[in-house]
Amino acid sequence: MFAAVVLAALFVAYWHVGRQRTDVDEDVYVRAGWQYVHGVFTLNLEHPPTAKFLFGLAELVVGSPTTLGPRIVAATASFGIGLVLFAWFRRPVGFWGALVTAALWWLTPRANNPGWSDPGSGVATRIDRVALLEPVMMFFAVAALWAAWKWVTGDDRRRWVWAGASGLLLALSVTSKVTSALLVVAIIALPILFRRWWDLLTGGLIAAGTFLVAFVALYAPVGLVRGLSYMLEFQFRHAETGHTVVLLGKEYQFAPWWANAVYLLNGTSRWLVLALVVGLVLALVLRPDRLVAYLAIGLAAQIVFLVSSDVALGHYYYAAMPMFVALAGVGLGRLGWPRRAIGRRQGIVRIVAVCAVLALTVLPVVRLVSAVAQARPAGIALLDAKLEEHGITDGTILFSGYNIVAFQPYFGGRGTWATDADDVTAVVQGADTRFPMQPGVAAYLRDHADDLEYFRVDELRVWVPKQGSLRERDGVLERSPGSGD
Repeated sequence: MFAAVVLAALFVAYWHVGRQRTDVDEDVYVRAGWQYVHGVFTLNLEHPPTAKFLFGLAELVVGSPTTLGPRIVAATASFGIGLVLFAWFRRPVGFWGALVTAALWWLTPRANNPGWSDPGSGVATRIDRVALLEPVMMFFAVAALWAAWKWVTGDDRRRWVWAGASGLLLALSVTSKVTSALLVVAIIALPILFRRWWDLLTGGLIAAGTFLVAFVALYAPVGLVRGLSYMLEFQFRHAETGHTVVLLGKEYQFAPWWANAVYLLNGTSRWLVLALVVGLVLALVLRPDRLVAYLAIGLAAQIVFLVSSDVALGHYYYAAMPMFVALAGVGLGRLGWPRRAIGRRQGIVRIVAVCAVLALTVLPVVRLVSAVAQARPAGIALLDAKLEEHGITDGTILFSGYNIVAFQPYFGGRGTWATDADDVTAVVQGADTRFPMQPGVAAYLRDHADDLEYFRVDELRVWVPKQGSLRERDGVLERSPGSGD
């Protein structure tokens, strides 16, 4: 059974991982990683460097600054989280509880938007199949939590090594992205839960010292003072200005406190969330021990951050998912396979109950596996080839309804959403309502339909002039002088 689950997990993590179109943030991290491993540190200093160093090293192995290597890093980090959870829970929860936990992590969707189930949409089927910072951050974070558990619950001299490992791993996590920093609350609380005051002092000093040394060493290539000051300045400014998001059909400049709950439901499905909530409740009511308290403190710390932040994007909820899944796995494992002896009939009833809860996840899992199996380049990734089929090999591509950081990886300087542009050889409209088409552009497309060739590329609507080119002046589209009748 374990081998079958692992094989399915490897398929979900790696199959067609290079086919999905480039994520909005992914291109920035990929270019930054390539830059960092070549000793240049100017891109994306608003986030710490470790994950991008790993992306860059993967790009060196692949041999070019493409998304494939960094995506393999992210997918491996995600797969590693499941391995850590399985290894961690085998003793306190049992084999089957550990396997349920790992399977819930490995085989369930965690998408960046509600379109994850549509293989033709080209969107990421899971956050951790694209080169984002969150998968790397949370792998190191979960590993740090496990190392701290082995430090506090161990009874030999080697447990002090685990204290240092916890500090090192937390440093690797925080220097990948700072969201995981609040998990230090759970690590500090752990020896208190066990009333091991000497461990809190000695092990705490070891962990803190290791963290500090590792943090400085990891940040040193970027410039510790320069990097930290820029990151803090940028993030404070970002919080003050907000970030435009559309939730439930309404636009917000500052995300409401419930924004990440919407992203969670959209990215995972209500059935999976229901199964996880049932498992979490079971963990809290069925012999809630120190392990449950430890995980609950970690989950609460991440939820506090997500609820209090005025900026919420579609992948931020990922930071809370490992603890959410872990608690659900503990609850379901202890329901179906309790450590104390029970009657055969009661045991069968409990296992059936666990299977009934897990049945809620079947549809999301099937949809995820189907999306992974059918993943293909789509939308913006196909646009250039489609334009070439219509004779467009150069000129300016005028975009609307599409984020500039999403089309730049494919068109660079050729793509624009400026209100003034020359030599426009194609007009492209996406589906992002934050970037509406200029009224003067829409009027020209409507009034000169006979002079334009129209076609679609998945969700993109494309207009190409049948003769010559166009130009835009102050948001008004017109025929370029001398470009035909």
